[in-house]
Amino acid sequence: MTDGWTLTAEHLPDAFESVQAFIPTQYPFPRVREGYIVDDENGEPLFWFIPGLREKYPVYDFIVAWKPFSNPPEWKL
Repeated sequence: MTDGWTLTAEHLPDAFESVQAFIPTQYPFPRVREGYIVDDENGEPLFWFIPGLREKYPVYDFIVAWKPFSNPPEWKL
């Protein structure tokens, strides 16, 4: 994919790493949400958790792509 997006079928983020998750089925609502992978005690991915929706999603079904958040700009306050 482009612009830093990674297909979930190709690679998943590390467990509990907060990323932008693309959920195409959310249309007409926002399709990009904050989310993270929850894994089991063996390090195998169990599901995506989307805090804003309070929903769990299967690892490879509903969320088709993800990308890390960018770093905020340096502000001189």
